Amino acid sequence: AEADFERVPCPPWNVGDSINRKTMGIIPGREFEEKCPKSTEALELPFWFAANGLYGATEHNVVKPKMGTYVWKRGLHEINIGGLDEVSFRFEVRMLHGLYQNETRRGFLDSMCVDTHYPERGGKKDKASFHFILENNNELQVPLNVPFREPFQRSLELDYFLCTPTQMDPSCRFIYPTLTLDFNSTLASEWKAYIKKIELDANVGAETVTLPDGEELEMTDDVIINSDGSMNVPDVLEREDDILVRDYWGNGGQGRPLLAVDYLPFFSGCRGFDSHIYFHYLTETSWTEVDNFVNYGECKLIPVNETVFISQWAPQIAAAVADSCEVEIKCFYEESYKDAAASTRWFEVEGDTLFHITQEAETREKLFEASVLSNDQSTPEVNTEDYATAIETQETIPVAFSPADGVEVTRGIIPTEISISMSYFQFSPFDKRMIQAEGEFGEYVNAKKHDGTYLLEISTAALGWFDLLNFFAFDYIFYIALFHALGMISVAVVVAFWVFTRVFTTLKDPPRFRFMPYLRIMTQGPSQGIFLSMLPFFLAQTGVRMIIESITFFTQFPISIDNFGREIDPLIVTKATNGRMALCFLTVSCYIMTCTAEILVPRITEDSLEEDEDDSVFKPEVWKRSHYILANILINVTNVALMEFSYTDTYGKYFFTVFLLMKVFHLILEMNTEAFLGEVLLLTPISVCLAQTSGLVTIAADDFTDFTMGYYLELIIGLIEFVYLDSFIAGVAKMVPKVKLAIQRAFSRLRRRTISQQLLEGLVEEEDSVVEDLMGYLTAYGTATAGLYMTPFFIYFYWDFNDQLQLSFLFGFRKKDLLIYLLFSLVIIPFQIVMDIFTFNIQELFHGWKVYEYMKYARYRYINRTARWKGLEKVYDESIDYSLRTVDQMCFSSQFYFILGLGGSGSFLFVLSLSMMLRAQYNMFEDILFGLVVGVMIGLCVVTRKGALLMADIIGLWKISAEQMEDGMIGEEDLPTEFQTFEKAKDTERDTIGTGRGEFTMADLTTDAFRRKFLEHNRMWLLEQLSELLTPRTAKKFRKMGGNFKNLSGGGGGLSDSDSDGGENERFGEQVILSDPSHAIMRQWCHEASKRARGKFARRTAGLSETSDSDIDSRPKWPVSRLNPGAAALMKGWLAATRAVRSARSTGNREALSSSEGLSSGTDTDTDRSGASRTWGTPVLHTASQRTLLDWLSRARAQVAANTRRTEAEGGGRSGGILVNDVQFSSSDDSSSGNSGSEDGGVRRQAVQNLSTGAKRAMRQWLPPPRM
Repeated sequence: AEADFERVPCPPWNVGDSINRKTMGIIPGREFEEKCPKSTEALELPFWFAANGLYGATEHNVVKPKMGTYVWKRGLHEINIGGLDEVSFRFEVRMLHGLYQNETRRGFLDSMCVDTHYPERGGKKDKASFHFILENNNELQVPLNVPFREPFQRSLELDYFLCTPTQMDPSCRFIYPTLTLDFNSTLASEWKAYIKKIELDANVGAETVTLPDGEELEMTDDVIINSDGSMNVPDVLEREDDILVRDYWGNGGQGRPLLAVDYLPFFSGCRGFDSHIYFHYLTETSWTEVDNFVNYGECKLIPVNETVFISQWAPQIAAAVADSCEVEIKCFYEESYKDAAASTRWFEVEGDTLFHITQEAETREKLFEASVLSNDQSTPEVNTEDYATAIETQETIPVAFSPADGVEVTRGIIPTEISISMSYFQFSPFDKRMIQAEGEFGEYVNAKKHDGTYLLEISTAALGWFDLLNFFAFDYIFYIALFHALGMISVAVVVAFWVFTRVFTTLKDPPRFRFMPYLRIMTQGPSQGIFLSMLPFFLAQTGVRMIIESITFFTQFPISIDNFGREIDPLIVTKATNGRMALCFLTVSCYIMTCTAEILVPRITEDSLEEDEDDSVFKPEVWKRSHYILANILINVTNVALMEFSYTDTYGKYFFTVFLLMKVFHLILEMNTEAFLGEVLLLTPISVCLAQTSGLVTIAADDFTDFTMGYYLELIIGLIEFVYLDSFIAGVAKMVPKVKLAIQRAFSRLRRRTISQQLLEGLVEEEDSVVEDLMGYLTAYGTATAGLYMTPFFIYFYWDFNDQLQLSFLFGFRKKDLLIYLLFSLVIIPFQIVMDIFTFNIQELFHGWKVYEYMKYARYRYINRTARWKGLEKVYDESIDYSLRTVDQMCFSSQFYFILGLGGSGSFLFVLSLSMMLRAQYNMFEDILFGLVVGVMIGLCVVTRKGALLMADIIGLWKISAEQMEDGMIGEEDLPTEFQTFEKAKDTERDTIGTGRGEFTMADLTTDAFRRKFLEHNRMWLLEQLSELLTPRTAKKFRKMGGNFKNLSGGGGGLSDSDSDGGENERFGEQVILSDPSHAIMRQWCHEASKRARGKFARRTAGLSETSDSDIDSRPKWPVSRLNPGAAALMKGWLAATRAVRSARSTGNREALSSSEGLSSGTDTDTDRSGASRTWGTPVLHTASQRTLLDWLSRARAQVAANTRRTEAEGGGRSGGILVNDVQFSSSDDSSSGNSGSEDGGVRRQAVQNLSTGAKRAMRQWLPPPRM
């Protein structure tokens, strides 16, 4: 019998063997089969087949079966062969017993089929599929289902014995990396049996599918549960110790940088798929749920002709109709999950990326280039650079796995539920583009109690139009068009706001709308100044990268002294590179801030200071600079804290709430910083830094829609702030001292305080200034404009140093998405300029400000400046509040914006460098090269600064020249006619010596002497121009004060300087009531004046004692005020001028007043610091001025004559007395004595008068100079 058994021929068969489907019956002469020997050239079958039975056993061990012993022979068995390359194969089924074959030979007809699957729905390309890319990561355990690096032979029956040519066993089988073999269990294959049943029933015309009944429906799941609770699954499970993945990447982990496959890595033991879940097979199979039979989930595959794709230019198609899948697979851990591992296993990661997916389906050739099969001799050759570049530029989709929300991961627990969600862009009926993929772990249990199973859920879906918009899935040209549309909408919002303000304006004569004049005057300064200021920043950006990356000493040298002389880990090299790069930027930022402080607070030597500055302990400029730098550092710390907070999920969840709170916080911070620094100009670079921080954290919005809403919210807030809020805050700030004073006045203790104390405490009422409010608005506009122009530079910096800042990772978008924000920042600039023009016109309509006139005037002053750098001029407009004088001095020119750009970039670079250090976990004080790096950078900064200054001198930057004045925006035709004809006129004084205007220098025109002369010569002309210069609202207030523009134009009875009651009643039509502070000031002034007057009446007027002439009684009732150095110098000058006037008055007043000459002018002296005087010649008076002076002179003569007669009649012996406002001042010596106590010559003391705001201002301007 055994001899007959050997007569059946062994494979391989060919056509000549006469064995085919038709001859499957009994072949004469071949009633028995031969038992063919095993072939060592065959492939190793999946684990279930290879491990069936015990090696060398003649029968199955029923008591202690080995995995795979029991097989449900009535079910379906499936073997999947996946080819990584073109491969030819033959499938043989051998019967172990010839008698069984003879009995049931025909029962095997139509019992085996071969199905082929190719990727078809990923794209138009032939057999294109999405590829999965694994990076070489030594810290992560290699997946157990990776293809082997080279073919080898082994024997599972000999406990994974590796076979060699010298040690070969019949059980040895080949394993090739060119293909994968997977076995599906009986349960997993039933779904395919169901599909085959549908096909067979459809062939015979059956309308419904019949399922087996009874016992045939029951299926045995061959799972062996061990005593420790672990499960042995015969068809898929292979232990980690038996899989050869050690040193997989080669060369100790330094070999191949990446690997590309077309199946899901890491998931190596899943029912129905075994070790390899091919993505195209998973997503292109019409999985359907069969009730009470089998359930893999569901996949809805839409035919190509019914697919509705998304077009970027068709937002009306908001949702796509495309393929979608929801699949659930039962899997097993092949890893030794109960034991600790040397490296991190895939189910232990928290937020790390396990693998990447290509964005679009790619060809098999592209997969082969990055597979294990490629090498330098293969066709095509190995090419991993393309995928490496794609990963670096974020052109691939990273798949990061993290625990579910609210799950806290601890050691010793593993998940039982794993989900992967993938979203794609259906951009044509055939093509898909992967947009997002993420994994999540859930339902953690203790590893010791885990049975080794987990549920894998995979879902795919097409995104809608708005989702794709938020993911920046469209082309760049689309976003450019979209940003133009957003810009036009923004302009429309501002235009609507302007229309509303224009309709409801309260101005009687609203100003006309200006567009081109504003466009010409507002664009040159910011564009030139910001561009020049960003050159140092750009040089630092490129120079630091070049220095650090090109000089290996800075990257390879260890950080800590403990690692000196040891082998440096690659991670330490990366840390040193990023950390020292951050240190370089920190040094550059500190140097830029120092330079900005020197520019903002220049050292101007005062000639009046006689003390040696070297011996002076207190240096004002050093004090201001140190305060500026200190404020920068403190505010930058808050900016870093805000940036770190923006990286959290809470910030994205409550984005709009945090955004509004941030605006309020920045407003309060700026107000306190301004109070700390004392000058608005010192605050402006800090405000730019705050604006850049605000712009950066706005990018942290959850999606682009939130970013756009945040932009419009900021636009509306800006309009409200510029038009309403700033003026409201200024008004409230002015009301606070008044409210405090009103509350404190309730206490009698405050009423006894002197006016000097009230002045020192800031309780005296201040005057309103429209110009200061206008300058405050223009300063805020300047900082916003500087931030607008600087944003593109900083976004490019974010993109260039994304690896160090890690913004794309922390904010949850790709690196290239920063280019979208860069495009937005560039496109929005012209629209913002248009919006600013409308905002200027809104300010003119709402507040009545002359914005254009002021900017034009500031431009004119800048062009005609006396110093190359405007901030070095020694002359300030002292009529403006002290905190705004330096801002006014800069004239909102290109130099002003240069300061904003330079200081803002340096301050914000400080913030970014600190953020880099935090990301790199770099401690600069631990670094051995700390001093060297700082020294090198400071040296380079100094050289760069000197080179920049030299280049500026060569090209003539900001030099003052005639050409510059001729090319200026303010031409002669733009000036009043008086300025146009000034060139032809001759100066009166210089005419006496034969000189013309051409000898005047710019320094002459800006001196105080020239200004005083100009006022003396043109006082009436300036008064005539008030009606044109004042706004309607201010003119109305002036008329309420008693002003009359018609009387200012000259004519008889115009302005009278007469001291008679009639003149006073004409000028002050109503009773003047002084406030308590004003009354106290007048009394103090009158007291000081009375000390120089004669008689009891003057003393009585001042409220002094009449019975004592002692020093004690003559002392003022108010303590001596403490004055600052500037005020003390002013008071000394005023006192000196008073003494000179009194001396001249005692000797020559009578003769001057009684002279019969016409209008004559004595020597007008202008005493400067050196005591020298300058003669300006005979002044030429306006006609109205001549009439005014003649009228005053005639009245003064009559008054002197009357006083003389009355004095002689009284016998008091006084001479030269003049009555001014019923108060008699004597022009005689203080030592003269006499009695003037008669009632006829007494003083009529007036009641307390209430002055209006204009009158108060006039009195305060009148008080400082001495009375003649």
